[in-house]
Amino acid sequence: MTIRVEATEWSELSVDVSRLRRALRQPGHVVDEQLEPITVRASLPSLDDLQITTSRIRNGSTITADGSLDVATSGVVGRLAIEGAWEGECRRCLEPVVGEIVLDVETTFLDVEAVDDVEEGEAYPIIDERVDLAQVLRDELMLALPLSPLCAGDCAGADPERFPATGRLDLGDEEDTIDPRWAALSELTFDEGSE
Repeated sequence: MTIRVEATEWSELSVDVSRLRRALRQPGHVVDEQLEPITVRASLPSLDDLQITTSRIRNGSTITADGSLDVATSGVVGRLAIEGAWEGECRRCLEPVVGEIVLDVETTFLDVEAVDDVEEGEAYPIIDERVDLAQVLRDELMLALPLSPLCAGDCAGADPERFPATGRLDLGDEEDTIDPRWAALSELTFDEGSE
């Protein structure tokens, strides 16, 4: 018997894995039914809180996840292919930037007590015979968002004539002056061999 989870809302990603876990509770016991993975297919609306300081999941876009949940020696393993679109501002010119997130994720779900014994982020809990795939998707999408996106590798910035991406700052006709707060540093000398 194949179990399929078809989700269109984030709340539908709490999945009952009790059928898979029966095999764990009865090691060596042959389960009457053919133990097939639980297949998961989700097409979800974006969420407003899926963002970091410079980028976010594109508003109004759809996040998709396809994969399966299967029994493992210590719990349940989830394998998901996740896709989503992001948007942000270029770190140099501040123009809008868009991109795609494509991830292949494998994660483990363990009993709540066992999760406490592993490092944080290495496993998710099984609570009342259910796993929360929504939390996995949220975590993976947040980790995949670019911290400082660029519109192009050769982006020259907002005003490349005055503020070049590399080299010295061009102040035009203005005289290079040292900020008085830093002027004392120009008098420092470093002699080799002095202690």
